[in-house]
Amino acid sequence: MRILKKSIWVQIFILFLIAVSAEATEVNSKRVSVLDFTVQSANTSYKFLGKGFAEFVGIELSKSGIELVERKKMTELLKEQELSQSGLIDEDKQIEMGKMLAAQYVVTGDIFDIAGKLTVTFKVISTETAKIISQDKVDGKIESYDYISASISEKILTGLKLDVPKSIAQKIEKQEEKQAEAVVTFSNAIDAYDRDDMKMAKEELEKAKEIDPESEAVNIYLSKISTTSPKFKIQLETFSPTQNPASLGLLKQDKIYTIQSLTIPGPNNGIQSVGDGYGVAEMPIVSRIGVDIPLWEGLGINAEFVFSSVDNKIEVPQFFTYFGEPDHTYFHPMVLTIGGNIGAGYLLNENLSLGGGVAIYQIKTEHDLGPDQKISDTARTDFAFDLGFLVRTRDEKIIFDMHAAVSSQKEYLFDPLTLTAEEDGKVPILIESTLTTSFFNKRLFLVLKELTEIYTDKREGYAIRGIPVVEFWPVTFLSVRAGYEFAYINLFNHTLSGSGFMAGGTLRVSTFDIDFNYTQRYKPTRVLPGYGKDDTTILIGISKHATFFN
Repeated sequence: MRILKKSIWVQIFILFLIAVSAEATEVNSKRVSVLDFTVQSANTSYKFLGKGFAEFVGIELSKSGIELVERKKMTELLKEQELSQSGLIDEDKQIEMGKMLAAQYVVTGDIFDIAGKLTVTFKVISTETAKIISQDKVDGKIESYDYISASISEKILTGLKLDVPKSIAQKIEKQEEKQAEAVVTFSNAIDAYDRDDMKMAKEELEKAKEIDPESEAVNIYLSKISTTSPKFKIQLETFSPTQNPASLGLLKQDKIYTIQSLTIPGPNNGIQSVGDGYGVAEMPIVSRIGVDIPLWEGLGINAEFVFSSVDNKIEVPQFFTYFGEPDHTYFHPMVLTIGGNIGAGYLLNENLSLGGGVAIYQIKTEHDLGPDQKISDTARTDFAFDLGFLVRTRDEKIIFDMHAAVSSQKEYLFDPLTLTAEEDGKVPILIESTLTTSFFNKRLFLVLKELTEIYTDKREGYAIRGIPVVEFWPVTFLSVRAGYEFAYINLFNHTLSGSGFMAGGTLRVSTFDIDFNYTQRYKPTRVLPGYGKDDTTILIGISKHATFFN
C-alpha cells in the first residue's frame, strides 16, 4: 500500500516536473510577434491576404519551439491603442508594438501581386536593438502558399540561428500547388476572427477546410473557435469541483449551469446483498448551481453552490450496540451537506494551464435508531482543496489534465471486524486524470479517464477506475456518447473488481446545453469497508453559454 501511495505521488511529481519543464522551455525560447503583412494588389479578393500569410508563417515558426505571440493578444492591444495592424507601417511603431507584446523579435512583410505572381518580402527586427536581423523575399504563385510560407519561415529561423523542422523542409522541397481559393477564404476567416464574428469565421474556415483539408492553420483555428467538448461526468463528489480548475484557463465564454447526480434505488429500499449476510444501500443526491467566468484571455474563475443528501443503510447479520443501545441489526446515517467552492485557472502559455480551488461546507448527520428515534450530530464545517494542471497541443487535438482533491471531511463507518459503528473514517483523496483526443474538427472525441480514490483511514487502500469513452457530434446541436468502466479495488485487506458502462448525450438549443448520462458500475461501499456493490447513477445538467461574454 505504501509503495502504491509513493508511486502515485511520484507520478504526480514527474508530471508536474514535465509541465514545469515545458513552461521553462517556452520561457527560454525566442518570443516572436508576426504582424500582418501589407498587400499591394488590384485584386480585391486579396484584401486580407496579409492576415492569412502572417498566420501561415507564425504556425510554421511555432514548430521550432519559438514562443509565438497569440493573435488575440495582438488584436486586443491594438484595440486598446486605437490602432489597426494596417497602421503599423512605420518601423518605430512596429518595434514599439513588439515591446508592448514582450516580443524579442517582430516579423513584418509585404505582399506584391504582379499578374497573379506573388513576391513576398519580409524583415525580422530585434525589439531590443532595433536592428534588422534578416530580410529577404520569396517568389511564387498564390497556389504555392504552403511553399511560400514555409520558405519565409525557413529563412527567418536561419536568421535567428535556430534549427529548421523537417516538416518545413519537406514543404519547400515539395512545392505543392493548391487552390488559391483556400488561402483567400482562410484569410477572410482570420479577418472575421479579428472582428469577433465567430459565426462568419467558422463558415469561412469550413469552406477552406473543404478545399484544403490538410491545412494545419485551418484546423488550428477551427479548434480555437469550436465550443463542442466531451461531457461524460459520471458522479459528483461533494468535496470535489465539477471540473478540473486548470480548465478554467481555457474559457472562451461564460457559462451558467445546474447539474445533479442521483443514485437510483433498487428493490428492497435499494439494499443490495454484498456477502457475509450484509446488505448495503448508498443513495447520494448531489445538486449544484455554478458559473464560469473568463476574466480575460487565459484567466477564468468558477463559483459553485453545492447541496447533497446521502442516505446510507447497512443491514448487519449480528446484533451490535448503536449509540449505547444494544440489539441493533441495521446502521442508518443520513448526511446532509450545504456549501460551495470557488476556483481559478490560469493559462501560462498555449500549452500549459494551472488551477486550484477551495471548498467550504457544513455537514449534519442524523442517525435513524428505529421508529421515531433519531439522533442528530452537531453540525460541523469542513474544508476541501483542489489543485490541477492541464497540458495540450497547440491545435487542442490532444489534451491531458489531472487534478487532486483533499478534504477534512469525516465519514461514519461500520467496522465488520469489531461490529462497531462510529465516525472513524475520512473521505478519500480523489485523483482524476483525463486524456482527450479529438478528430474531425472536434466532432469525434476519444477519451480515457482514470479515477483513483486513496483511503487513509482504517479502510487503508485504494480504488482505481478506468473509463474509455467515445463521444460523437453528428450535428452541431447533438452529441451521443458511450463508454466502458473497469474497477479494481484493494481495501481493508479485500481485493475486488468489477465493470460497468455509461451512455448519454447532449442536446444543444441556441446557447443552452442539456446533458444526460446513465451509468451502471461496480464501486466500493463507503460505509462498509472491504465490500463492493453495483450502482446505477443518473446525471442531468443544464447550462447556458455566452450570457455575458462571447
